[in-house]
This record gives sequence, structure tokens and C-alpha cells, in this order.
Amino acid sequence: MAKFFFEFSGGLGPLIRCLPIANYLRELGHDIIYFGHPECRYYMNELKYQHIELDVVKLVDSDIEVKSNWINADEFWASSGFSNKVFLKREIDVWINKIKEYNPDVIISDLGVFSSLVARILGIPIATITQSCYHTRAAYKPQRYWENQSKLCTKSLDAINYVLDSYGAPLLNCFEEIFVGNITIIPSFPEFDKLMDKELIDDRTYYVGPILWEGLT
Repeated sequence: MAKFFFEFSGGLGPLIRCLPIANYLRELGHDIIYFGHPECRYYMNELKYQHIELDVVKLVDSDIEVKSNWINADEFWASSGFSNKVFLKREIDVWINKIKEYNPDVIISDLGVFSSLVARILGIPIATITQSCYHTRAAYKPQRYWENQSKLCTKSLDAINYVLDSYGAPLLNCFEEIFVGNITIIPSFPEFDKLMDKELIDDRTYYVGPILWEGLT
């Protein structure tokens, strides 16, 4: 039996993508624990999954305005406080202590920044579920790729590399690199998802088509 730790980012999309994987692993007899935002916990509790409790550090105000027309992933997470080095370091310390306590064999992260960072720091194998626009291969094709790329935000990247460096972990070349794991899963089709070029896909990145859980219906 192996121990798997899941982190879901906000919204129900990560829940829908991760639950089929978690259900399959549990059927095989593996131990599952997860961290997810409140909107997904109702469904996870109904299915008897254990939620990890974290003494989350209170988020300080960001110097980046939250807006809907963010130009790249770095700017989106910066608007949630990830550009603040002090907040990020304190938060990662909390996560590292809790992950060490559970001692998972594998981390599975669906756009989960914290577990992805902890995996790099502690050297835990990680499988990531991501969108093609958040893959490092598309790092310099931002969401609004027609805009001037000189506007790309790197404030979160700077803070993240500060934290990684404090632990002696390898630094990132771009924010999107955090969503690339030992195995990276993209729940889409390369013929449909034009943000990714098929010839640039490495042998650890897999297009698998949609991953769906129908329990919401």
C-alpha cells in the first residue's frame, strides 16, 4: 500500500479531475489524504476521504490588484499574495511540517502551488494535473498572447525562488514550471488545445483527454 497526498486548487474543476484518480487508487487499497478548498470538501466528505488540516497563515494584502484579465499565471497567483516572500515562506513552513507528518509516497497536485513546492523541497515524487496554458512549454505564450510580452509579471517567480533557495532546492526558470511534475497530465487533446505544440511535448507530459467525475449530477 502506498500513501498519496492530493492538493486541489480552488473551484470544482480540480475535484472533478482528481476524484476518478483518487477513487481508482483507493480501490487498489492505497491510502488517500487531501487538502482542498471548502467548495470541494462536501463531496470529499460524502465519499469518506480524509482532509488534512493546516494552520494556514493569514494572507497579507497583495500589492497586485486582483483582476479578471491577468496576462500570465504569475500575475494571477501574485494577486493572491504569492508575490509576498514573507507570507510564502511562512506558509511553506506550515505545509512542510504537515506533509512530513503524513509522509506520502506520492503527491498529486491539480494546480496546487504549495504541494508542488513542497515536493521539490522534500524530493517527493509528484504527478501534476495542469492545463496546457500553465505548462512550461507555453510559459511565454500568455493567456492574452497577442499582448506585449514585456508586460509579463514575474513577482511570484521571484518570491518562489527566494523560498526555494532558502531550502537549497532547485530554482524555477518560469512560474509555470511549478506545474510540471515527474509526470504531467493534461486533460485535453493536442489537436484541440492549440496552445501546446505536439512536437514540443516531452516524454513525461501526457494528453489524456477529459477526466470527469459525474458525482455532481
